[in-house]
Amino acid sequence: MNSDRAMEVLRAFYAEIHLALWAILTALVIYFVIFVAPKLPALQVAAERQRLTQIAAVDADYCAKWRMGPASARHNECLEDLQQLRTRIKNRIAEDSDF
Repeated sequence: MNSDRAMEVLRAFYAEIHLALWAILTALVIYFVIFVAPKLPALQVAAERQRLTQIAAVDADYCAKWRMGPASARHNECLEDLQQLRTRIKNRIAEDSDF
């Protein structure tokens, strides 16, 4: 009889925990849909903007290193060449990843 009572208590405990976990999951999904999902496009735009700013800074550093700084007449040409190089590398990687 004692073991039957213990199993009954364990089943009730399991059912309560199971219900609580489903309630938590439901609450988290609702929170994500209401508060997180609407901000995702803005976060992606901000991340892309930051990435492009970093790339532009690296490109400018390379042009300055090669003595084609902002004061140089060939600075814009250097930046364009680096952008073309990045585009070719990006396209090559994309082609290589397509099976």
